[in-house]
This record gives sequence, structure tokens and C-alpha cells, in this order.
Amino acid sequence: MKTARGVFFRFIMMMLLLLVILLAGTGVLLISLQESALYREKRQHADQMTSFVATISTLYIERFNYSALHQIAEKLQGSADNAILSVIIRNTKYGAKTAGERLHFNGIEAEKIAVERDLWLVREFPCVPAGKAKEAQLGTVTMIFSLEAINETVMTMRLVFSLVMVTSIIILGIVAVVLLRRLVGLPLFAIAGQLDQASDQISQASMQIA
Repeated sequence: MKTARGVFFRFIMMMLLLLVILLAGTGVLLISLQESALYREKRQHADQMTSFVATISTLYIERFNYSALHQIAEKLQGSADNAILSVIIRNTKYGAKTAGERLHFNGIEAEKIAVERDLWLVREFPCVPAGKAKEAQLGTVTMIFSLEAINETVMTMRLVFSLVMVTSIIILGIVAVVLLRRLVGLPLFAIAGQLDQASDQISQASMQIA
């Protein structure tokens, strides 16, 4: 009887271990796929935004309307969700003396950004007038986007999954133990009991013959 109980206990532990591995593997895979999708979407959005800002900035640079560049940077850097950390538009047209100089004074330099560099997404696009070659480039737009929101989303997903996994393991473990005890354990214990009785009867018969 003790042997049967030991076999049943080991069987239950193996089933629970397989359940944990299955749930953990599935959860890690799903979270990885979701995380990759979030970062890919963020990069696409950043590329589109930077390209759009470069296109608009080109028009203002051609007209020497640098105050408009100031307004663009102020509006984008002042977003409520702090999604855009820095917008800097630099000159590239007028030779070595002024090439690389900022065309507006309110762009936030990288060293003044409080967010850690690991949570930056940097994008840079040239300001080239429509229909002209790359050599006609007037400036460069550099934008730094924050990945804090995505990082927080991923951390929340991992926490939720951990709680769901633990809860699922507990519930499914209880259900599995109850079902296996009824379907496997009780018949196994009954057979083991019958074998013990048969063994005892054989032993008694052997003693009487002796």
C-alpha cells in the first residue's frame, strides 16, 4: 500500500512539473512576441514622426523661418506623456563654419535628458527639399524617443503573467490531484490492497503447510 501511495505521489509531482514547464514556456513565448511587436511598432512610429518633422523643417529652413523650428521643438518636447525627449534640428548647408549648428535654441541636448540611455530610441533624418538630390540637404533632424512606457507595459505583462501562472498552477494542481486520485489513485490503492491481502493469505497458507 505504501508503495502504491509513493508511486501515485511521484506521478502527481511529475504532472505538476510538466504543467509548470508548459505554462512557463507558453507565457515566455507570448510575452516575447508581444514585446517584439510593441518595440517594432514604436520604431515604425518614430521613423514616421521623424521623417514628417524633417519634411516640415525643410520648408521652414528654405524660408529661413527658424522661429517655426523653435515652435516645432517646443510642441513635440512638451508632450504630456513625455514620449519625445528631444528634438534638435541642425544646419548642414553653409560649410564647415556653421554646419552642425542648431537652428533653434530650445532643443534638449542628450546630456540634459533625465531618462536612462537604455530607454532611448534615437532617430535621425535629413532635411532634403522635395525633388532634389541628397547633396541639396539643408539640415538634419535628430529626435530621441522614450521607451519608458513600453518598458512599463512589458513589466506589467510579466507581473500579470506570473500571477496568472501561479494561480493557474494552484487551481489546476488541485483539480488534477482530485481527478487523478479518483480515476487512478483509488483503483490503484484497491489493487494494492488486494495484492497485500493475497500476499498475507499466501504467507498464512505457507505457514500452515509448514
